[in-house]
Amino acid sequence: MADNKNSAHTLVCESQEVLYAKALKKMKADRLIVQHAFKIENYLTAAAMFDEVGAYLDAQKLAKQCRELAEQTRKEQKRSLYQKALELKGRAEKESDYEKAAAAFGELGEYEDARKEKEDCERREKACENKRKKREIAVIAAILLIAGLAAAGYFTGFFRYVMGVCYDSMGYYEKAGEIFADLEDLLDSRERAQECGEKVLLLQEENERKELKKAHAGDSVIFGSNQWKVLERQEDQLLLILEQVDSRSLFYQVSYQEPAQEADWDTCSLRSWLNGEVLETIFDEEEAAALVPADASGEEYVTILTADQAETYKERLSSLTGRDYWLQDQGAKEGTAVFVSAAGEVMTEGYSVQARLSVRPVIAVDCGKLAEEENRE
Repeated sequence: MADNKNSAHTLVCESQEVLYAKALKKMKADRLIVQHAFKIENYLTAAAMFDEVGAYLDAQKLAKQCRELAEQTRKEQKRSLYQKALELKGRAEKESDYEKAAAAFGELGEYEDARKEKEDCERREKACENKRKKREIAVIAAILLIAGLAAAGYFTGFFRYVMGVCYDSMGYYEKAGEIFADLEDLLDSRERAQECGEKVLLLQEENERKELKKAHAGDSVIFGSNQWKVLERQEDQLLLILEQVDSRSLFYQVSYQEPAQEADWDTCSLRSWLNGEVLETIFDEEEAAALVPADASGEEYVTILTADQAETYKERLSSLTGRDYWLQDQGAKEGTAVFVSAAGEVMTEGYSVQARLSVRPVIAVDCGKLAEEENRE
């Protein structure tokens, strides 16, 4: 009877040994496997085989190790899939490319920033789709235009309307606006003309801001619907002086001070006018916010040059001739203020503050603040 028990025990041990060897072989076979999914499956199968072995040798420890290796391989798999998704996104050029990249990120679930990358790919896919549709609309409009021209002639209103739509879709807003304005009440031509006009103004403003941000001393720039000369640039701040003053200008023939008042810049009517009516009139809210105060009190944003500044910037002011314009300083005689002659000379003798000379406002603009406003938009 004892011999039978020993024989049964020997068979069990041999069975465990064989299964243990098979499980060990299965565990080590991962070196020959390239794909992560097969590796994971192989480790889990080996773990299950070690479980069947039971307490034989270190089978339980190896079963745990196989499961850990499976989990590690799963992480490697996700990392590899994430990198491939990034590569797909980096090479993407059209809708289908971004769609594939989005799907690749979607398979990763909550892994790292996969969800965020998926959403970004979907946004880019949508943007590509919108561009494609615009191109298709432009092509359709062009086809309709050609067909219309052939059938009814260039001056037929409806087909001129289609031409306007085509120009608008391609970004030629000024040309489109002219066509819609000529069509008056045909369909929504009046509204389209107004929209095109607004787009033209926005493009002009955008270009003017770009020129302003890269301007240097001596350049001419547009700001607040007026043309200015750059006197100086310090980092993002520009010191500007009004460049154009003609007979229709707000700054043509203005008194320095009211009658019976002293020639004092701090209290003169010209300073009050520049920082009141002028400041509120020629700059919009965004432009006004970019102005840098000219004094420590922060109450003066629009000023005029001093005699010293006129001498300092004489070379850059040499092109601003043809008009006498006021300077801040008091003249040699009582009741007078210094000015620059039409020939560009500083006249220290001064001129009566009640006389009417031109004014060349001076402002300081912080281009950095303009950039901040654009970012908020």
